[in-house]
Amino acid sequence: MIGKERIKEAQKNFTQYLQDRLIKKEKNETAKAMYAKNADLSLNLAEECMNILKLNCKGNGICESGEYGTSDCPNCDDNNKCSADSYDSASKQCIHTEMKGCVQ
Repeated sequence: MIGKERIKEAQKNFTQYLQDRLIKKEKNETAKAMYAKNADLSLNLAEECMNILKLNCKGNGICESGEYGTSDCPNCDDNNKCSADSYDSASKQCIHTEMKGCVQ
């Protein structure tokens, strides 16, 4: 739910944009359809991310199990070709596992 202060700010901005002729107040079915589609996509992503059965949700800014190598997780590459690098989402730490038999 959007707070009253945020709504008031949005209304003020909208009025200013109209006055500055940055936007026009007219009925535009294409824009309306685009806004509805974007709203649906946002709601679907939110529902997907909130689904407890789905452990990982790429793009939510949280590094979760199974997401190593995505934008949600830190780069744990230690530039050592003899270690397998990963991120442990439980401990929130990079893990560097030595690869036996590897020669530098």
